[in-house]
Amino acid sequence: MFSTQNGSLEKLYDISLTLDDISADIFGGICTRNNFLHKMRFTGKNNPQEEASYMCLGLCRPVKVEEELVYPYVNGAASARYVLPPASFHFLLPYRSSEGTVKVLSPSELKTSYPMAYNRVLEFEKEFHHSDSPLDSADCYSVQGRKLLEYLGTPKIIVNEYYGLQAAFDPAGNHLFEESCGIVLKDPEKYNYVTAVLNSPIAKQLPALCRHDKLYFSALAPEALRHFPVAFPEDELTETLISTLSGYLGFLQGQKYAEKARFGSSTRYDELAAFYRNLTDLLVVDTYLTNDLDPEFLEILKTHISGFEELSGAENEGMPANEDQLFAELQVIRQKIIGAPELGKCRFSGRFTNVLNGICVC
Repeated sequence: MFSTQNGSLEKLYDISLTLDDISADIFGGICTRNNFLHKMRFTGKNNPQEEASYMCLGLCRPVKVEEELVYPYVNGAASARYVLPPASFHFLLPYRSSEGTVKVLSPSELKTSYPMAYNRVLEFEKEFHHSDSPLDSADCYSVQGRKLLEYLGTPKIIVNEYYGLQAAFDPAGNHLFEESCGIVLKDPEKYNYVTAVLNSPIAKQLPALCRHDKLYFSALAPEALRHFPVAFPEDELTETLISTLSGYLGFLQGQKYAEKARFGSSTRYDELAAFYRNLTDLLVVDTYLTNDLDPEFLEILKTHISGFEELSGAENEGMPANEDQLFAELQVIRQKIIGAPELGKCRFSGRFTNVLNGICVC
């Protein structure tokens, strides 16, 4: 927690701008009483032309379902910072998007257009409800969570609680979730910045902020998130740096997920990710609480930190740099920052150090 002696918590109380102010909507996840009907494990496909296979958690056997009705599912009990991990579960959603709304498919529509999904629902109904009566969509396979369904396909931040508040950006906006919250921002350019803030030490103070506002605290309650204070840097440079570093961290975390999926584990990204995470947290904490970083230090960061499109090889005849090139470039940037001759002359105030030590768990 913040030390009350340095007045840091009071500074957060005084921030008038909130997450609610900059968001188009903040909402909870879906819910259904037939969870095993909707949740499935992806088991793969032999070729692009065939339908994917899934392990039905209810029937305990592989099934095939039309991919148009299946969405990646975010497990709220798993770590997901900056970028979402590959989905271990998928979610069957027998709904159709029409004119900006998502409507449940009737059993007759399901049978005609998606016969594999229809047969699976019918089999599930017979197996678990011991019913041979005609399917009723409202009773058999409907889900609740109108806001999430409304924002399918809309970029959003997904916030969950895995040993503390954490946030990941879903650029496609097609992930479904139950135990998490979704945030759609008014300004799409702010997603990287807000994601960094929600993953920073500042986010650890949400319980204290809720108590101050006499709110029942649940990190995953939209009402609590709406009260989260949002501070933007006074200068455009710092905001750009935080947004760019947030992008770096998303890339590194995504590569770690991919390598872990291929080889079972991955540690080669950890040291580099820790460096950029600490740098991001430093800038966020300074924005919220101290605002006294040495300008020379910001100049060092400005000189060496570049957006992905500016990195070596990122604009090679319109072709993006590959992952190994980007990883190598991020290592070079780190070494340039650490090796900058001016770095040793930069001053970090004792006040900043005290605040940082008071909110970071090392």
